[in-house]
Amino acid sequence: MKKIKDLPKNELPHEKLFTKGAPSLSEQELLAVILGKGTRKLDVLALSKIIVSIIDEKGIEFDIEELLKIDGIGTIKAAILSAAFKFVHRRIKPEGLKIKSPTDVLPLIQHFADRKQELNK
Repeated sequence: MKKIKDLPKNELPHEKLFTKGAPSLSEQELLAVILGKGTRKLDVLALSKIIVSIIDEKGIEFDIEELLKIDGIGTIKAAILSAAFKFVHRRIKPEGLKIKSPTDVLPLIQHFADRKQELNK
């Protein structure tokens, strides 16, 4: 992914959110909007990529201490992220969801569309 400074204005995550809507953003871009900015060493997209990889590995119940190990994530940003994920986890309960037709599955897996994963052969 390109660095944030290399993106045209209309492709910046927050601009893209307003013009194209949240579904058009990757998970990394959505997280970049939540974070707001990066650090001197890492732009917000690079920082988001690191956090997404932690969540991919640990799941939604990631440990706040994992976030604090990332250069540029202090107690405030770690608390915001932890609270945001806990809020969503409490509000959206997938265990109560019923799939009645194949079209009900697409919204549940659409976020995987932008992931790049190597296949083990």
